[in-house]
Amino acid sequence: MYNSHTYFDDCGFPIYKRRKTGITVKKKGIDLDNRYVVPYNRDLLIRFQCHTNLEICKSSGSLKYMFKYCLKGHDTATMCLRKKTNNKKGCTTTITPEKRSLDEVKKYLDRRYVCASEASWRIFGFNIHSRWPSVERLPIHLLNDKHVSFKGSQNLQEVFDNAGTKKSKLEAWFNANKIYAEAPNLTYSEFPSKFIWHPQPGIWKQRKRGDVIGRLAEVHSSSGELLYLCMLLLMIKGVVCFDDLKTVNDHVYNSFHEAYAVLGILQNDQQWHEAIGENAHTSMPPQLRAMFVNILVYSPISHPRSLWEAHWGCMSDDILLVRRHLTGNPNLCLSDIEIQNYALAEHKIVLPVASCGIAAVLLPGGRTAHSRFHIPLKLDENCSTGLRHGTDISELLQRTDLIIWDEAPMHHRHDFECVDRSLRDIMSVIDKNRAKKPFGGITIVFGGDFRQILPVIPKASRVEVVCSTLNKSKLWESCEVFLLKQNMRINAENSDLENKTIADFSKW
Repeated sequence: MYNSHTYFDDCGFPIYKRRKTGITVKKKGIDLDNRYVVPYNRDLLIRFQCHTNLEICKSSGSLKYMFKYCLKGHDTATMCLRKKTNNKKGCTTTITPEKRSLDEVKKYLDRRYVCASEASWRIFGFNIHSRWPSVERLPIHLLNDKHVSFKGSQNLQEVFDNAGTKKSKLEAWFNANKIYAEAPNLTYSEFPSKFIWHPQPGIWKQRKRGDVIGRLAEVHSSSGELLYLCMLLLMIKGVVCFDDLKTVNDHVYNSFHEAYAVLGILQNDQQWHEAIGENAHTSMPPQLRAMFVNILVYSPISHPRSLWEAHWGCMSDDILLVRRHLTGNPNLCLSDIEIQNYALAEHKIVLPVASCGIAAVLLPGGRTAHSRFHIPLKLDENCSTGLRHGTDISELLQRTDLIIWDEAPMHHRHDFECVDRSLRDIMSVIDKNRAKKPFGGITIVFGGDFRQILPVIPKASRVEVVCSTLNKSKLWESCEVFLLKQNMRINAENSDLENKTIADFSKW
């Protein structure tokens, strides 16, 4: 079969381009043309003097076909078990069903066949994977604040009674320090190396074999008393109650924070520098400022000014946006996030969406367009979304002032037309005139670059892909195009040489 271009069938195998050249070769009286030529490479044919089959690997099925002898599985054999007897002439005969009833299903057995080489490999070979040592998770909780699991059929009184009798790992550690002579020499994290946890009775018993290490549950730096309890458990040994953890020099303090401060461990402030530095990659500036305040209030910081000077940059990234809003400079270049924050500052409702999940994660509160607008997976020119009147999402859209649609060129034009029809229908409930406007009168900011990536359409030609983009839709007439011409990276705090290099590369 002649093909004008290469494409992949439904199974993932390539159907190669075969042009109708008119050249034929007669082989055993049969005319053969370009349709009978298998995929080949001329250089490899000359190099190795043999036929080399070349295939495009696109799917797992293609890879499995290439390595079929490695992936086909183990060798098996179907066996039939029969009981034989000797007749008078010395020949063997099979017992017939008339003489004895036989189970025809159980007679045939599927068995795995292991050859000599595979058996040798299994006897002398290495393990595929292993895990050593085992890790015992150790939960942490304050007094009368432990987690209790129960079934829905239990009443509250029964749950309360079980919570009082069944000990947690931390409470059982307190009891073990009273019973075993070796226990007071171990901290809470070292305890699983010498003792094993039995969950049903809720007790620790001495370990006879095996290597296990303990790992305390993760505690956030803004957890207050729970954080200091975790710090004390890492250092203090042999305690039998929560009050022992608060005791320093025979004096019982009112909180774990006071006891931890008396020990004088926070004098170098290194852990607070590390805590802010780690959260700076994942937290917003308001969250970092709140964390900084919590550290000042609940922790004995020896040098608060040094902590601020080391991390003030990540805690004040949003101040520039506030200044732009106060000045009202119309020439400022704002990103999608800055536009959203500006609208939120004006008490507007903003819905950020994107074409894929990765792009949606980069937007605060972002979701994919298919998830937000209930866009069907199979579309045509007359489809509508799954939005219905009276639902929560429809009421939210009726109050929405702005929609930010990132990576818009990746969507098929039917997606935008589908959302347009549904928004017009939803907005007609509150204002019939808005049903005549694109997208029901809601302002939409489409972001993206048509030169990066276009809609992905299987087995489509270049013309079909281009005709499916947003600028080929009837909605494009209502869009106003804004071109971003200013290179924001040059405005960053770089050296003159770095700015010149970035500018030269941008021009190139």
